[in-house]
Amino acid sequence: MIFDFDGTIILHFLIFIATWLVVSRILVKSWTTLREKRHYVGRGAVEKAETLFEEAVELEAECENMIRTTRREAETMRASEREKAHKQADKIRMEADRQAVKAQKIADRNLKKEILEFHEFMDGRIDDYAEDLSDRVLER
Repeated sequence: MIFDFDGTIILHFLIFIATWLVVSRILVKSWTTLREKRHYVGRGAVEKAETLFEEAVELEAECENMIRTTRREAETMRASEREKAHKQADKIRMEADRQAVKAQKIADRNLKKEILEFHEFMDGRIDDYAEDLSDRVLER
């Protein structure tokens, strides 16, 4: 039963808090970095994408630490409860991995968009310069 007074309610609460912290942190970081990403063009966008990747790796390490902590607590419980806790920890890891992959895909998609916008901007500038140069040559 979930609400036995032998510590399982505490474990479930810790798992809930760990999941909530991981998911909320991923979402907040993704939203913040995507909002800031609009201001980067060219190399800045590439550097920001690398930063996002590093943050995703850090988040994965934090998730692994939380999972290890949860598993340590689960070892003190009975065998059936321990098995449930391991499954829950695996679900947390899978969800955290999914969220990290989503954040990385969003960052990659936005990076591609920023690069395309930069190329379009530069093509326009080159075309304007070429027209200006041809007008000058024709005037002479």
